Amino acid sequence: MDGTSILAAPFGAHHSPCRNVSHNARRRSYTALVASLLLQCVASTTVATTLSAQRASNVWRDDLLKVARAAAFGPERTPVADPTVPRGFSTAGIPEVTFAAATGPRGKAGVAARITSKTAYPKLGIPAGVSYLWVDVRPPVRMAIIPADAARPAYWLPATPHHTIVGASSNTDALCKANPLATQLGTRRPTGATQLMMGACTCVDGVWMHAEGFGAELSQINSRVLLSP
Repeated sequence: MDGTSILAAPFGAHHSPCRNVSHNARRRSYTALVASLLLQCVASTTVATTLSAQRASNVWRDDLLKVARAAAFGPERTPVADPTVPRGFSTAGIPEVTFAAATGPRGKAGVAARITSKTAYPKLGIPAGVSYLWVDVRPPVRMAIIPADAARPAYWLPATPHHTIVGASSNTDALCKANPLATQLGTRRPTGATQLMMGACTCVDGVWMHAEGFGAELSQINSRVLLSP
């Protein structure tokens, strides 16, 4: 195209490419803005959902801890050694721990004891500091460890019948019948083992129920039974 034809051409004819570039740039800018707003919306929704879940999580822990802290407890005691523990046997791996049995009624589910430990005992789900031993007496009987620090995980403790309380050499179910709230922490030496294990015992319907290891982690859903009437 010569100079004359350029001058003769309509103004918009030789400026349209520039207008297209500007239009495309604005379109890309608009698209980027919309995408940015969508991402912000998704991020805000995710944060809100996370905070909501955290609040829900804290609510059930708070409810359990309110009940536990309001419970009445007996004197602090140290774990009792089972007769399987030889005199002078090393207690390596067993924390410096005390427990106090709850003295009030617990119904179908309730607090059995308060545990205070200087260090954690992971085998039983016990953290350092204060935690609470709960029991649900409805079959299948289960105990639970609820740390006073809600940031720490809480666990179910699968329990099995154990007719000899930790620390005794003969059947002690009669003690359960006399004191249905009796609870004990104790140590034993598994056959052939070189290290002790610590367990928790509490009375349920006149029989000692014993736990030595933790099971599933408690959640808002599966912990509801602990506050059931």
